[in-house]
Amino acid sequence: MTKLVAVLVWGCLILVVGYSGAVGVVGVEGDELYNSSGLQGINKLFPSNVKFEIDSNTQAAGYKTFIGTVRQDLTSETIKDFPSMNKEVVTGTERYGLVKVQIGGSPVSVTLVIDINNLYLVGFGANNSNANPADAYYYFKFSSTKPDAYADAVKRFGSTTKAMPLNYEGSYPQLGNRSTVPLGRKPFIDAITKLYNHEELNKLKASFIVVIQMIPEAVRSGHVTNFVANNFKNPASADVKVTSVENNWSKLSKAVRDSASDGTLKEAINLAGWETITTLAQIRNYEMVSLLLPDRRQSF
Repeated sequence: MTKLVAVLVWGCLILVVGYSGAVGVVGVEGDELYNSSGLQGINKLFPSNVKFEIDSNTQAAGYKTFIGTVRQDLTSETIKDFPSMNKEVVTGTERYGLVKVQIGGSPVSVTLVIDINNLYLVGFGANNSNANPADAYYYFKFSSTKPDAYADAVKRFGSTTKAMPLNYEGSYPQLGNRSTVPLGRKPFIDAITKLYNHEELNKLKASFIVVIQMIPEAVRSGHVTNFVANNFKNPASADVKVTSVENNWSKLSKAVRDSASDGTLKEAINLAGWETITTLAQIRNYEMVSLLLPDRRQSF
């Protein structure tokens, strides 16, 4: 039976996919493990340590609990009853969290690098003795407008590894069509395996789409979380409602912050697949945004 184990530490999120019949959530504080039913955060700038286990018999509720815990630990304050990320911009190497993903019972292990200011995936690393190169980190091509944006992320890779740029950026237009890439438990495990092998870099784009939508996008929006959870055992590609919410996290966050005291939005929002959004109640009820992007981060 398959299980997914996730451990979040200061500046580092570790996911481990292994084999077990047990399902549970365990908190971690420093180097000490402790049983926890409340999953309390120990640092609000980046998530506390959390361990999430899931096997082939686990219901989608387990995945939702994991995403909800990450979201809760990333919450610094509430704005109009919406959780919001920390307003402080993290700089230097601490700006980038490391996400280690390992397939249990095998040597497959991948480290994802995520910008904790905006939850963007920056790149990944893999140590595969059968690959060429065996120990290497790859990062998305730099934007022409921000050529030094990921300089500190490369430093997080470590001096003993080879950091190499991919020939494409990490944006959806360059990664591919989300409507053709299924999301769910099996696609996630398959995506990690393909990143580990990193044989043909141009064929990894679909794997990136899976990872980005199932972790960062799901943390940002409960609607995305619910879509993945509802299709966890029987994978399905994101529909137009999901992709339009993903494309407008910044816009929706700003709409929440700028809304009037009576809950009406400053301007109506029209998103593909949705009715016209004019109130905070609609955004909340549809779980379009579950973690706000602070105003300082609109430029990221």
